Amino acid sequence: YDQFGTGMIFRAYEEWTLGFDNSVDGVRTILTPAKGVTIKGIWGSQRFFWDRYTAKSLRGTIRGGDIDLFLNDVIPSMANSKTKITLGAGMISRNQKGEHEELKMPENVAAWSGRMNISHGGFFWLTEYGIYAEGRALYSSMSYSQKGFGVSLGGKWIDNMSFKSDRNITGQALDINFLPPMTKTHSYSLAAMYPYATQPNGEAAIQATVNYRVPKRSTLGGKYGMGIELNFARMQSIKKELTADALGYTTKFLSVGDRLYFQDLGIEINKKINKHFKFILSADMLKYDMQVIEGHIEPATLEYNFAPKWFFAIMDQYNYVNKDGKITYTMAGKKHTNEFKKLHYPTVSAGYTKGTTRVLLSYGRQREGILCVGGVCRQVPAANGFKITITSSF
Repeated sequence: YDQFGTGMIFRAYEEWTLGFDNSVDGVRTILTPAKGVTIKGIWGSQRFFWDRYTAKSLRGTIRGGDIDLFLNDVIPSMANSKTKITLGAGMISRNQKGEHEELKMPENVAAWSGRMNISHGGFFWLTEYGIYAEGRALYSSMSYSQKGFGVSLGGKWIDNMSFKSDRNITGQALDINFLPPMTKTHSYSLAAMYPYATQPNGEAAIQATVNYRVPKRSTLGGKYGMGIELNFARMQSIKKELTADALGYTTKFLSVGDRLYFQDLGIEINKKINKHFKFILSADMLKYDMQVIEGHIEPATLEYNFAPKWFFAIMDQYNYVNKDGKITYTMAGKKHTNEFKKLHYPTVSAGYTKGTTRVLLSYGRQREGILCVGGVCRQVPAANGFKITITSSF
């Protein structure tokens, strides 16, 4: 497992709870020829579930290298500077034989990237630019923090950056690169059910987050203080012009299209009441393509923790639309009907945690999607009744 920079051209990682693992079976070399200089080299084949790579496999192999230069160590005059600068560059290549002799498919396809990190006191700036075949991407993030206050701004532009070790594979398998998201990772209930997936074929995104800690023993902060977080993220299409003489399109760098993919505007307030009780109040406005069909859902969660082992939670989600109804449509000569109703999804949960083992008992109605209780999220099916869950790691 490893990555070059932000992972824009190469990242090998696992997320087993989501069924994802694209680790590389091969050779990795890390060299430090001088102080402040790190060089990586990698060669191998990606994991594809339980299908082992062989010489007859249709999927390709990957090889590449990366270099990091920490200028404060490389340049003696910058050794004591408060400004820290790191430069980096990487290259990764896929080698895959063409299975159709009549098609002239390139066996070697490469991606390149350059990056820069600058920090000074509470200020930090990261930017990376990548090129893959006919694709390109720019990622930039800037943040500033001091005691009780922090702000971050980010922007991303992507065009044709889906890079796999097998050109014929679709979905999430055999991804060589990772395109960093620009959305907040929600921990609780409703918002976590609608995560945004980066669109490698074209996306323009911005994000802004502001955090403020109300001081202790102030009018609003009280004895323990209070945390406030504002978050905004917006993802849109990029402008594309179809070509008349061939399949494909053209686009201008940093162009922004008219179609809205996703928007998240939210505020979260957390306040500790005493040693045993605190509350978290959050409000989110999400916009995405399915909003009109699925209606709107309002969540409410009450959670109490008997630190450090027990917790108890009551949650309800209400799907409200103008009225109960249904949509009937015809596909492939057959009629289909989707019903939508005003429904409550109440759930009562209690859990116990000891070490790395967690036991959860719950009763109620749950929606299909991602369920979060106690800050732990997982994919769940639609269900109504009792459920016990035991998780452990070792």
